[in-house]
Amino acid sequence: MAQAVTKTAIVTGGAGGVARALVPMLIADAYRVALIDVNTIGLAKMVAAHGDNVIALRCDLTDLSALTAALETARAAFGTLDLLINNAGVTTTGPFVDVDPASITRDIGINLIAPLHIIHTVAPWIRSPGAIVNTISLASIAPLAGSSVYSATKFALRGFNIALHMEMKPRGITVSGVLPGAIDTPMLLKETREGATALNFLGNPLPPEKVAKVILRAAKEGRVEYYIPYSERILSSLALFFPALIPTIYPWFEKMGVKRKEAYLASRAKDLLPEGTPIPEGERAL
Repeated sequence: MAQAVTKTAIVTGGAGGVARALVPMLIADAYRVALIDVNTIGLAKMVAAHGDNVIALRCDLTDLSALTAALETARAAFGTLDLLINNAGVTTTGPFVDVDPASITRDIGINLIAPLHIIHTVAPWIRSPGAIVNTISLASIAPLAGSSVYSATKFALRGFNIALHMEMKPRGITVSGVLPGAIDTPMLLKETREGATALNFLGNPLPPEKVAKVILRAAKEGRVEYYIPYSERILSSLALFFPALIPTIYPWFEKMGVKRKEAYLASRAKDLLPEGTPIPEGERAL
């Protein structure tokens, strides 16, 4: 049973797989949650499931004017904010020189500019003690060929997260990054069907519930980074410390993931994406 509401949160990617696992946990922890997403149908389902415990704010994160208006709507409803979770993310798969140039600006807008804009907008009304949690990616440590723009945005977001962690500490606001591997959401299926790297399958895809629990733990503990699973963090860090080895070891690691990728696709052959998923071909949202 949910507690009486005493805290407020904003979650981007609010209709996605991680949010569907996370929101019940937040409600049980006495939060009322504003959900920001471009998926109208998905947001409606969240409202149907959670009623007045959530506020649905449909918004394209690349439209900064609309994003600011959505945040002001949340502020009008909440007054103050206790927790911000930047969880939305998107990638365009394929060789960089072959992707649609418009996708470059869009992916940078969603993955990097939007989180920075949101934090800058809401920081004055986050009360202390408060928390900011950014869902980053293990791709912020080890880059993914075939998702080069995604890797670039996640490297940048990780650097920003670490710097902001130090800046906000004196204000009584913790800033944490959650760095998961591949998450078992419908969008992982879409990305994989479109030929994304087998590196997503060095291990089994993470259940959204596991990622949601770590996000909630990050909000409570406030350490700078959390890795899921920790074993992949070790491998990724080795690649980061020895970048000259990446072109040599990358094919080997990718080969390790091929069988798991094939098994995953076979097990999900009949699965369909949720109705209302507004993701163009070649893109994946968390």
